Amino acid sequence: MTTYTREREGFDPIKEAAFLGRLAPEVRERVLESEIRTAAYEAFLVDFRRNYQWKNGRIYDEESGLYISDLTKNSGRPEEIKAMGAIESGLEAGKMVVNFSPKNEKYDYPQNCVDFWRRDGEKIIWLRFVTKNGYEDFLKVWKDLGGEGDISDKFELLAKPVETEEKLADVFTRLDFAKKSEEIGREDIDMITACMVSKFRREFGDKMILDPNKIFRLLSAVMAEIKRGRRGGVALADMPVDRYLYGQMVMAVVKTGGCASFNTVGQFGPGQGYFVVKSGEGMTVMKGNIPEGYVFCKKCGVWYSGEKCPFCD
Repeated sequence: MTTYTREREGFDPIKEAAFLGRLAPEVRERVLESEIRTAAYEAFLVDFRRNYQWKNGRIYDEESGLYISDLTKNSGRPEEIKAMGAIESGLEAGKMVVNFSPKNEKYDYPQNCVDFWRRDGEKIIWLRFVTKNGYEDFLKVWKDLGGEGDISDKFELLAKPVETEEKLADVFTRLDFAKKSEEIGREDIDMITACMVSKFRREFGDKMILDPNKIFRLLSAVMAEIKRGRRGGVALADMPVDRYLYGQMVMAVVKTGGCASFNTVGQFGPGQGYFVVKSGEGMTVMKGNIPEGYVFCKKCGVWYSGEKCPFCD
């Protein structure tokens, strides 16, 4: 069995289980779903990611040896210079800062983008998403997040990033991402995550919420199903759920555009185990790669085809 035994880069099931254990039982499932969903967003929807350092209360680029605000000043664009000052101020206060960059020809912005700036100790994470939303949509989200004052045009919006205490996933729900990785969009990720969390919870109960290995398997299942390219209207019957619940996994490193450079997940291969092969009037139990479409019996631990286990039902 694949066991999660140490802290890893990216989504950490050990820390997640400890965090969930400190919450009220009635909110744990909802929080876990939100955290898994955010990890999937960052893995499949982010368009650009960069890490910087927090040094002397400013954003510092180790590669160039320069502060980002100094680099921004070289552009000569007053809106960008003003925005960077506000971003650093928000990061100093420990807030996530959201900056909207509507498409415009003056500064040669070919796409509508939203930048998320976050501080994690001495590390600064910058995420950029390309969206289908334009200036009018951005203005509404800016106000929803707490933007104050009047905005007269897209350049003024660019100059006024907004600080927020909302979680990344909650902000994501207000945006329509342009990027479709393997024909997967935000709505598909939401559906797949909700279905998988529901199935795991019904199967394993409360112990799933507080077990790092179960959380790791859940994350791996969500990532695997997204990669299968499912679209909206996902049905549990169409997923290889038993394989996700009980199949064997091998560790794999998945690069992500999110807040970590990679996530460690499990890959679900054909799996090894005992399975029943029907032959004429009888049947044979074999050990090897589990055939596609077989179902796992929780009572006896054997995989079978058909509606019921020949040994237990």
